[in-house]
Amino acid sequence: MTKIRFLMLLACCAWISVSICNSDYDFRNRELQEESEPNKNDQLVDIVNAHLSEDNQDQEERRTALNSIIEGDRKLNVLTLGGSITWGAEIEDRNDAYPFLLHKNEKLLVTNLAIRATGSYYPAQCISSMLRDAEEINSNFDIIIFEFSINGLHGFELLFKRLKERFPNALMIYIDLYSIRNAAWDSHDAQIVVKEGGGFVYHFPNKGDPTEDFDFQTQFINTKDDVPEEVKNLYAHDNHHLGVLGHTLVEQKIVELILNHGDFSTEPPPIGSWLGGDRCISWFEDGKIPHMPEIIEGGKMNEWDEEKHKWAIEVQVNGTILEYDHDGTEDAPIQIQHMTKCDHAHDPLTSRYPPVVVRIDPEIAISKEAMKQAVSGQLEVKVKENHEGVTSIPNRWTYINALHKKRRGFHVTSISHAGILKPGKNFVYIYPIIEMKRSPFRMTATIICEACGRLGWNGEVW
Repeated sequence: MTKIRFLMLLACCAWISVSICNSDYDFRNRELQEESEPNKNDQLVDIVNAHLSEDNQDQEERRTALNSIIEGDRKLNVLTLGGSITWGAEIEDRNDAYPFLLHKNEKLLVTNLAIRATGSYYPAQCISSMLRDAEEINSNFDIIIFEFSINGLHGFELLFKRLKERFPNALMIYIDLYSIRNAAWDSHDAQIVVKEGGGFVYHFPNKGDPTEDFDFQTQFINTKDDVPEEVKNLYAHDNHHLGVLGHTLVEQKIVELILNHGDFSTEPPPIGSWLGGDRCISWFEDGKIPHMPEIIEGGKMNEWDEEKHKWAIEVQVNGTILEYDHDGTEDAPIQIQHMTKCDHAHDPLTSRYPPVVVRIDPEIAISKEAMKQAVSGQLEVKVKENHEGVTSIPNRWTYINALHKKRRGFHVTSISHAGILKPGKNFVYIYPIIEMKRSPFRMTATIICEACGRLGWNGEVW
């Protein structure tokens, strides 16, 4: 997990001049071609085919405007949450991602808690742990920015409610993105949550008023070949992540929203409650487990993606036993985060990861007996043909399908209920019930969320 904490220089809402190597696309000098016949792409081309300006006077006017809404020496605390785009993936220098570009504003302090290959479900259940790990648990955020349209929006309403409870007067901004290569989740419900909560939605790559409605997908004929080059130049080489120009556009629209819709003339408001908070432990980014869970038998911590430095506890063929000390006084549901990927997005049988069953017991001897039973073939679990559920499973066992809800064709995490922890020591046995030759089951985090229950969240619906 990445944290940015730095003073920002000066606001740059004016378009800045950007050029791309080996490309003839130059926003500063490019002239819009005269319209010959109406074309369904003309509106979108016009949106992104704008001039970037280096006009110092205009920049100074915007600096003055930002300073005018923030009195004295006060600086605004900004929290950014999202996936790999907000993290800064697939651009040569992560400092060109929009959270880093915001450092050009001297009135802003940014904490970037974006996590690669992760949707909103993990921060929804773990936001207080994430801030605690980043040493920001006591921060009072004035602006909160969300970006989850690409990796998934499960639990977004929970995340929004938790942050609204804690930071009731924060300016909430949702960045609605679209992947040319992989499309995006339907973010309609999330947008309603944000707007009804007093927040704003920016639809990328709208260049006009950042609050205007705009649907990226309906501008094209549903194929990536129909996307104009002017739009593709806003993306990285993979047509999935944003490129430097795309991040620049997003940063500018965020600043416009701050200037036009933020009320920061008074001192920060009183901070709200975490409602009991959460206890989440993730080793996805660094492979480090501070205290629990502890691997007892049959598993190993592995940097399975050495290029992108992604870690997981890999469950071995005979299963893995973990020890987890629950320091609460009441029983608590535990969820685990794990990797998912399908080689063919619409075929669940092409999942790279096997489904598993989980059992939680208070003594190691019971867990080892469960392992012996499973390995010897005495554990009878009947799995549906598509692996998306079971028709029968013994008592005290929980089935986890290793498929993402949207069967994504790229690596992305998912979260599944694993069982109930008792106060004190617990031994968690995870067993892969269908052999997969491609990848072992990869576990990346454990999750216990007291606040989720107090807000009425049961993992699926309110």
